[in-house]
Amino acid sequence: MRVLRIPRRALWIGLAVIIAAASVAVAARSGALASTFDPVAVADTRALGVQRTAAERGIQRAHAKAVEQLRKTRELRLAITAQQAVAIETKTVDELRTLRTSAFVSVAEALGTTGDAAQRYASETAARLDASAGTQSDVVLLAPRLYAIVARMSDLAAQLADRGTREMTNPDPSPSPGRSP
Repeated sequence: MRVLRIPRRALWIGLAVIIAAASVAVAARSGALASTFDPVAVADTRALGVQRTAAERGIQRAHAKAVEQLRKTRELRLAITAQQAVAIETKTVDELRTLRTSAFVSVAEALGTTGDAAQRYASETAARLDASAGTQSDVVLLAPRLYAIVARMSDLAAQLADRGTREMTNPDPSPSPGRSP
């Protein structure tokens, strides 16, 4: 019968390796390693200002594009009365303003402002951008959360403008005259 002799030092090293592997597995499973090796990016005030301004301009561009689409549609010769077209345009522009305000509130919340301060920021920003001419800004790569807000605003504004355009160009079908008895 052969006996396998393992030196005591090798046993201790093997035991240490097993314990180290087990502790790394526990740490990886708990997320401790991810938080250690994934650095958190923190932007300074200037970088946040650039991001905020770029998001505001993206939201304003989507709003202006949708309003312009409605204005151009109303200039066409429509099958509905002028009063109906104005009513549809007014209703849709009001919905677009509400959407824009909501997007500005989302930007404020993404940047850490909450509650009444976010609402105040949204109304002040809307008033400021309405008063200013569409100035061109530098191209800025938006942070993912801000990009999601701007992209969603753009999609929803286009949907609202398309719905308003459809309402103006497709008059309600009037009941067809039935057969006379």
